[in-house]
Amino acid sequence: RLALLLEAERREEINILKLLAARLRGQAPAISRSLQAVLRLDLLQARARFGLDQQAVIPELAADWRERGFALRKARHPLLVAGLPAGGVVPIDIEFPPGRIGLVISGANTGGKTVSLKTMGLLVLMARCGLPLPVAAGSRVPLFTRVFAAIGDEQNLTASLSTFSGHLLAVRAILEQADTRSLVLLDELGVGTDPKEGAALARAVLIELKQRRTIFMVTTHYNDVKAWAYGEEDISSVAVAFDPENFRPLYHLQYGVPGLSNALRVAEKLGFPGSLIERARKLLGDEEDRVVTLAARLEKRLARIEEHEKELFHLKQQARIEADRGRRLADELEAEKKKLAGRAAGEVAEVVREARRRFRARFEALENARRQYEAAAKLAAAKAPGEGPAAAGPEVRIGRLRGLFNEARSEVEELLPELEAAGEAVDFSRLAVGDRVVVAGHQQPAQVVELDPGRRRLVVLLEGNLRVSLGIAKVLRHLPAAAETAASSRPRVKISRPTGSREEAGGALGASGVVPVLNLVGKRVEEAGELLGPFLDRALLNGCQRVEIIHGHGTGRLRRGLHEMLEPLPYVARFYHPDPAAGGAAITIVEFESR
Repeated sequence: RLALLLEAERREEINILKLLAARLRGQAPAISRSLQAVLRLDLLQARARFGLDQQAVIPELAADWRERGFALRKARHPLLVAGLPAGGVVPIDIEFPPGRIGLVISGANTGGKTVSLKTMGLLVLMARCGLPLPVAAGSRVPLFTRVFAAIGDEQNLTASLSTFSGHLLAVRAILEQADTRSLVLLDELGVGTDPKEGAALARAVLIELKQRRTIFMVTTHYNDVKAWAYGEEDISSVAVAFDPENFRPLYHLQYGVPGLSNALRVAEKLGFPGSLIERARKLLGDEEDRVVTLAARLEKRLARIEEHEKELFHLKQQARIEADRGRRLADELEAEKKKLAGRAAGEVAEVVREARRRFRARFEALENARRQYEAAAKLAAAKAPGEGPAAAGPEVRIGRLRGLFNEARSEVEELLPELEAAGEAVDFSRLAVGDRVVVAGHQQPAQVVELDPGRRRLVVLLEGNLRVSLGIAKVLRHLPAAAETAASSRPRVKISRPTGSREEAGGALGASGVVPVLNLVGKRVEEAGELLGPFLDRALLNGCQRVEIIHGHGTGRLRRGLHEMLEPLPYVARFYHPDPAAGGAAITIVEFESR
């Protein structure tokens, strides 16, 4: 019964599996698609893990390698990377600048010539497979359509082929198919036969590949092939570096010189008798000995050049780091400069607002004083008509108002930050009481009445008999004696306000040749400000009710600047543009407060 039950259990398992298989059979297309997707994902993951293990990078694929050339920087053989410890593989640079067709690599045995060929071929094929490459960043890999290689011993006893014959058959097959989009790798071309004939055959094959514009890399020990490559412009002669002192290969490639096979030195290192080595050198011949000596000198010279290049590269890196740091410091300074400029602009704006507030308060006080004085003058004139105070009132009022205005301006100048005067600074030690100086904000010279050498301050007497104490920074110029004499020799003009009506004042203004029109077209805002103040002063002194300022259209900057100057003036009632027929926005009409 137990055996029957076990048999029944087995049949039931088979039935269940058939049932499940029947259900899955209907989903076969979806399962197949899922399997393909998993395979693709597994392949991508394998490529990524391979790249991480080999410290590989994704190179640039050079489709235009004919025009721009290509290079494998710090290239490493992937199998050597996998089999040797980290840092145990010496990287090589395989360079094909624009116009370069082939590399002829020479040097001692066991120096890495064949490894260079295999590294090039493997990396090119890996790039076609979409794999990361064990190269440095900045590498450019061409997309060759085919890669041909003749590497190793092609001897075949069953086919009655010698080493040389097998090698020739491989080279022939390559020549039958290679084109301009192919890569050809040939190891020890022409080896296995008479050296002279083998070298001649090797040169003929390379000339054929060069004429086809086929990219190739070839290793050789033949001096004739090395000399031919050294003399061709589009062929690079490359040596595998070798340390002659320690008799060991250095594995990296040196461009521009042929490499020495160093057969005699290697034999000597391996224990061959000295007499035998000396006999071989004599049999080598003078010509060959000169070639070997020249190549040795070139190799040493190239080694020194490479050391200089490494040092230069290090210096360039340091210079780049210093330049980056300089740029960062400059950016930080510029940011700090903008920050300070913004802060200073805010402080200056606050100072200007405070100055305007003080100006308005001072002018309101002046206006109140004027009204009180006019009221008192009228009262005095009514009580004693024709007496002196009433007649002399206007002239006295003008002098008093000017003094009060100068006092207010001095207060504001003390409020503003001291600015360094343009030109040569005034020497405080050369100033003396009684000298005349030009002070900032005043056109007329002032007289020095007191000097304080300890605080480097002085007291000057301004026009209107106003005494002002200021710092030496406010003194723009120290007038020499000649200038004082010239200034004192000028005729002095006394200006007084007309006492008649406003209509009479307007007539007097016209009669004196001063027209109530100021033409500022073409002036800058700063120049216009220097002309506007004196013009308005003359108009007020002559009793004008309004004036016209011509500034033109332009960009509008001059018009806006003039309006900003007119707005805080207390004696300006209003200003506006006339009708378009009278000039429109090109003219500003200024009307004064009624006095």
